[in-house]
Amino acid sequence: MASLYQATLERSPYVVVAGDLNDEPSSEAIRALLDTGLRDVMSHPSYRGAPGTHGTGSSESQKLDYVMLPPPLWDQVRHVEVERRGVWAPSTIKSFDSVTSKGNRASDQAAVYVDLDL
Repeated sequence: MASLYQATLERSPYVVVAGDLNDEPSSEAIRALLDTGLRDVMSHPSYRGAPGTHGTGSSESQKLDYVMLPPPLWDQVRHVEVERRGVWAPSTIKSFDSVTSKGNRASDQAAVYVDLDL
């Protein structure tokens, strides 16, 4: 994936890598992406939440979802958050009222989002 990102930079310096990458931050694939200069928005000073996105999200080993920004966009970050209310983890997360079990949760993974001042 890192080589795909680097090839895409030839067309634009504003390439964002985002989604369920299904890999922990310590994995070789994630490290390779970060070694290109991309930055994980959950490392931005505006983010103050739990480190993970899967299950309870309470540990970095539960991080599978990413929004990675190229250097030209990093200074444009205004706010980073993880929307967890669609996840069912009743002892750690206050879900939406309509989420009452694993059967009707939105996902087992929370959604990472970033506000940019463009």
